[in-house]
Order: sequence, then structure tokens, then C-alpha cells
Amino acid sequence: VSCGCYHQGRYRQGGEQFWDGEECQSLCTCRGTTGLVHCIANACGPQESCRVVEGEFGCHPDPHGTCSASGDPHYLTFDRKAYDFQGTCRYVLATVCNDTDGLHQFSVEAKNEPVNGWPVSVTAEVFVNVAGYRVHMSRESQGVVATYKGKTRGLCGNFNGNPNDDFHTQSGMMVTTPQEFGTAWKVAGNYTCSDGCGSSCPQCTNERPARARCDVIQASDGPLSFCHELVNPAPYFSNCVFDVCASRSEDQDLLCRAIDSYVSACQSANVQIYPWRQNTTCRLDCPANSHYELCGIDCGHTCASSVDAICEPVCSEGCFCDEGFLRSGTKCVPVESCGCLYDGFYYNAGESFWTERCSQRCECHAPNDLRCSAASCTNAQGCTIRNGQLGCFDHMSTCTVWGDPHYVTFDGVLAHFQGTCSYIITESVNHGMNETQFQVVATNNHRGSKRVSVFSYFSHSSFSHYFNS
Repeated sequence: VSCGCYHQGRYRQGGEQFWDGEECQSLCTCRGTTGLVHCIANACGPQESCRVVEGEFGCHPDPHGTCSASGDPHYLTFDRKAYDFQGTCRYVLATVCNDTDGLHQFSVEAKNEPVNGWPVSVTAEVFVNVAGYRVHMSRESQGVVATYKGKTRGLCGNFNGNPNDDFHTQSGMMVTTPQEFGTAWKVAGNYTCSDGCGSSCPQCTNERPARARCDVIQASDGPLSFCHELVNPAPYFSNCVFDVCASRSEDQDLLCRAIDSYVSACQSANVQIYPWRQNTTCRLDCPANSHYELCGIDCGHTCASSVDAICEPVCSEGCFCDEGFLRSGTKCVPVESCGCLYDGFYYNAGESFWTERCSQRCECHAPNDLRCSAASCTNAQGCTIRNGQLGCFDHMSTCTVWGDPHYVTFDGVLAHFQGTCSYIITESVNHGMNETQFQVVATNNHRGSKRVSVFSYFSHSSFSHYFNS
């Protein structure tokens, strides 16, 4: 008769496998023939965590996943598949599959741009569409999606735990190369871009200098070595070498970004790292009233959060406010100069904003001294969101030239003019430092009848179909 085993006060069936140790350091087997437990050293996989799920202690798939696009850019999917794609268009990073049940629709798109005149690109902008909101993020922003495991698609993959089946197109077809995969997820739009350098991407003829500069990532005795077991340094090191080789020798930015990517991944995994910047050219200069910390936590030290706030025990590297100062937006200010909280959003002191449907105009005067008054948009304006801000903005307007020719001005005036010369249709005046100077010229010609002229073609120095009225 095959009996079971008693281990640490619990009975185990013969042949049963189970995890042991606070961090699942051992995988044990009950040998029913002898009644003894045999354990071997083991550990959870890179996408697993040691925890209790439905009453069972052990290594379980991690419910959270992170997808990243960094450097030239290098993609790391939810399922940890690493690949490079050099397109400079706008692409879908992640969205919800059509066959999902009860999940809110969302999409994350990224716009890449060429770097330093080279045929490679970097991720420049990220656009998040969720719950009816459109959020525009900078390249430093980070984000994590949960509850959508196995239900996503896009350049971040399908999030099913298998890195070998991530390259599916929008139609569901499996492709083999990053080039085919990346191109398949391009966002349609009227803008100039390319689908990358493909087989003509720059090759490094001598990797040795780049490998030496990137070695801090994978050095077994280096300041990041304690992270190697939890976050595989190989793809980050490879990406760093590629970036440094592809960039100009004096360009330190890509080197520092590549190392930063690994440091962030390590700290997100709650791994302790040690000072690494002192032996590199990656200095971090902090603004006024702040200082550098290798492992700091902002929680409770911002104007928008309470000192009693509950924080995740995960730190990050960066600039943190000095004692007596709190973070207000991008600045560190004295406590008495903090701004106001309204409807879950924080506003700096001196900042004004519109409330829902542009029914009120509010201004923040001092810590939580918010003064609002009734207001509304003019007839020439609409209440809408631009650049992430709700407000009254001028309606977009179009000037049209067609036919004999007929002109409809930006303000809607209809005119007919039969001249056969070249005429200035519109041009900018008193343009500011951040505004593009432009001029649009239309040339009219006779066609058939000499009595009327016909619009022939536009010429322009800088042209857009739509202009602010």
C-alpha cells in the first residue's frame, strides 16, 4: 500500500508535488513508497510569483504584465519576447481582441521618429485611448495593464504567457519577421513616415567599444548584478550595444537610456541595485529644491498626495524633493505653495481650468483655495479637449478654392474672382517663435473660354488643409 507523507504538519498524497520555503525555494515530492519528502532547489519563472492562489501555495503566473518600447526602438512584449522594428509611423502597441467578454475597450498607440539622421527610430509619443478619454504621454511615462491577460493584440503581443506566438497581424495571420509584424500594426493617417530600414538597418563593424560602454548592464560583479536572476540582462545589453553602435560616438543619450531601461525593469521587480552612474557619463542633474536618490519614493511627498498615503514598496531612481518641499507638477515647491485638488485632479497654484461642459472657470490661488465662477464659451468657440486640457477653443475652419474659381473664406464669405494670375490665398502674419510661417499661392488659368478662369494649382512654403480661424 502506498501511503503519503507528513511534511511540516501537513499530510501529502503519495506522488504529490508541492512548493516549500517562503519564496518557493524548493520543489518537493512526496515519495509514497517510503513516506519521505524529497526536495530540490528551484525558483519561480520570470513571469511567475510565489503566492497563494485559491488556497494553493506555489509559483503562479503573474497577473501583471509590462510591455516596453525603448531605444531604437526595442520592443519587449508582455510575454517577454524581444525584437527590433525601425518603422517611423504610428503603431498599435496594445488593444483588446474582438472576442473579449466584459472588458473595457482600450488602445495604446506609439509614434516613432527618426533619430539623428540615422535610418533607425525611437519611440517619441504614446497615445492612450480608454473609457472615452484620449491621453497623450511622453516617452518617459510608464504603464502597466492588468486583467487583460490573453486578451490583447498589437506590437505588445497577445499576453498569453507564450513568447513564440506574439507575431500575429490584425487579420490573425501569423508572421515570422519583426518587419512584417510591425508594418501590420501601422495606424492609418495622413502623415509621412516609413516602415523602417528592414535589411538595410545599420550594422556595427566593431562592437567592442559599444560592448565596453554597455557592460555595466551584464557585468557579473557590477552594480546591477543582483538583478540578473529576476530580470534577464541579455536583451537589454544587446539593445544597448545596437543603440550605441548606431549612434554618433559623442551621443550619450542612447547609452544612458539603454541602461536606464534595465535599471527601471529591476526596480519595478523590487530588486535592489547599487550606484552605477559614477563610472559612466550618465550624469543626472536635478532641478532646484531637489536631489538625486538611487532608490526613492514620491508617495506622500507630493502636493496631490497625503503623508498618510498607502504606497507600493517599490522605489525608483531619480530626482526627489528636498526636506520641506513637495512635488507640484514638475517642480518642488514649499508646502505653503501647493495647489488645489478638484474632482480627483491636481492643479498648480496660479493655474486656471474649465469644469465639465465649460460651465465654470476655476482658478487655484493657494493650497486648496479654489475660486470658481460661472462662464461659457463664445459663439465662435466650442467646448472640447485639446492637448489634454478641457476648454473653449476656436472652431477649426477651412478656406476653399474651386471651379471658375469660387472662394469661400475661413469666415464663410463666398466670392468669385476671374483673374488669371497667381494669388496669395493665405499667409501667416506676426508668427511667434513656436509657430510655422506659411504662404499658400493659387494660380488660375484660362481653359476653353477666355471669359472665365479656372483654378489650376497650389504652391506653398508650408501648407496644411486646416487653419485656426
